[in-house]
Amino acid sequence: MEAKFYRLLSAYEKLTVEETTALRERNFVYFSSIRDTKPLILPEMLELAKALEIHTKDPTVKDRMLKIIQMGQANTQLVEGYLAENNATRQNAMAAIKRLKSLSRIYNQDTATAYAA
Repeated sequence: MEAKFYRLLSAYEKLTVEETTALRERNFVYFSSIRDTKPLILPEMLELAKALEIHTKDPTVKDRMLKIIQMGQANTQLVEGYLAENNATRQNAMAAIKRLKSLSRIYNQDTATAYAA
């Protein structure tokens, strides 16, 4: 059971690193697939850790888990930053559309007036 815990922990660490890489590369398709996979590992890993009382046997596990948590928090900040960027881009695009519609109405009125004359 201990070996299985360490395999799951290593897999989870690897996925967290890959998640960070995917985010930095803005590869959101791969990021999503990782986000779908991690929840499949976590419950069993935590259950084994609790059953084995692994933290009392191996003090490095706590450090590894803290590192995973810190990486997850950093990834959350990256995602929040991307969301803010996307929101600003969307707002700028909406403002541009509004200006273009306004210009379109003015242009159409001027064109209609020119043809009427």
